[in-house]
Amino acid sequence: CPVIIVNTLLLLIIYIYDIVNKDFNRKNIVLALLLGLVMSIANHYRPIIIIFVITIIIMSIMKIITRKKDWLKYITILLCILIPYTIFNCAFDKIISSQIQYKLPESRAGWSIYVGANKKHNGRWDQDDSERLMSLTDKFGPSKAQKIVQKEGISRYKSLGIKSIILFMAKSIVLGGGLPNYTYTETVLFIDYKISKPIEAITRSYIYSYIFVILFLNLLAAIKSYRGKEYREDNLLLYIFIIGLFSSMLLVEVSERYYLPIFTVIMISSVSYFKDIKS
Repeated sequence: CPVIIVNTLLLLIIYIYDIVNKDFNRKNIVLALLLGLVMSIANHYRPIIIIFVITIIIMSIMKIITRKKDWLKYITILLCILIPYTIFNCAFDKIISSQIQYKLPESRAGWSIYVGANKKHNGRWDQDDSERLMSLTDKFGPSKAQKIVQKEGISRYKSLGIKSIILFMAKSIVLGGGLPNYTYTETVLFIDYKISKPIEAITRSYIYSYIFVILFLNLLAAIKSYRGKEYREDNLLLYIFIIGLFSSMLLVEVSERYYLPIFTVIMISSVSYFKDIKS
């Protein structure tokens, strides 16, 4: 369910930002403030929205540099999004902490980096790392425990050196390679349906084919945007976001389902290939 919620909110976030960015007026100030709220909600289901925050900051800087006359407009848009995003993030942290009677750590990135740097398990969750975090949390508290494992995670990457590339490759395979199996298996288990071997093979082949078609269309869309004379701002936003999402996944803990938000954004950019094609 968190994956479905995050993907749905991710589509909503991109949609609202597109409206606000293209036609910013007094009416859309409310939408910009609402966007900050939606981003905060999505961030508490899957902490990837910070990548979108970085993306829109990069886009805003680019616009300010290329369109100096409208610098105030782009700064206003950014502030209208980031202020409620920050406020609601803090508020939700306090609400969750009070409900579960457990103070959430100031930063939760440490654990994810620590696990993501575990070459033995290809950056996936494992019992030993989990027990290590629990013991540190009991001894020092959640916030300090996160800082400790973050330092240890960075040390793991430093000790790997050039071998980190092998780990990144292994994590890429985990992210993309297991997606059809994850999608198919979870669906079949959920509906408790017995399926024949030939149908199973056909279903898996269909999922693989669907994924590769989307990725191929995404490549064509990128080439089209690069060659196009018109500055394709919409696509640039998506590409920066995709690169950011994938790069972050290479550093942190990985799982097949973590690829789904990336794939959701890739689907949007893939459809853009058909933009401006006359029927």
